[in-house]
Parts: sequence; structure tokens; C-alpha cells
Amino acid sequence: ELSIHFNGLEGQIPSEIGLLNKLNFLSLWGNDLTGRIPPGIDKLTNLTTLWLFNNNLTEEFTCPTDIEDCRISCDPCVECSPCLAALDSTCNDIEENCRTF
Repeated sequence: ELSIHFNGLEGQIPSEIGLLNKLNFLSLWGNDLTGRIPPGIDKLTNLTTLWLFNNNLTEEFTCPTDIEDCRISCDPCVECSPCLAALDSTCNDIEENCRTF
């Protein structure tokens, strides 16, 4: 499991992430990641959860069908439920932060 959301990460997702073949959960949402989603991500056969939303990624990405929970793009400031349903307390925090801006 690799969960690094809201950590101020900037730049591109390294292509080496595709080498983490035992990875089953990847959460990088809520950072300032840019560029393309590395092609190796779709080769991670154990990956069941992929959350990359709320970044500045520039590519349309079709989630592989074997990833059960794949959330690439959505705006929790617009609608919280589909993107953050599994993160109830975080969802409330985000809605409050969005109202501040």
C-alpha cells in the first residue's frame, strides 16, 4: 500500500512506480502532480485501488478493468460523494476547505 495524499507532492509521477508489482493500493490524490500517468501503472496486476484525482495530470487515462476502485479525475469541491465516499471524515474536511476558497 502506498498512500501519499495531501503531501504537497509536485512534478510527475515517476515511471518507476510501474515496477512496484506487489502494490495493491495507490493513493496520490490531492497533490500537485503534473504530466502524464506513467504507462507502467496499467501493468500493476495486483493493483485494486488507484486514486489520482485532484492533481494537475494532463492525460486522459482509461482505468484497467481489473482495478476495482479507480478514481483519476474528479473535483471534491464540486461533488464529494463519488470521489471520497470511502473517506467520510476527509470528505467533510475537504468540503469545509473548499468553502474557504
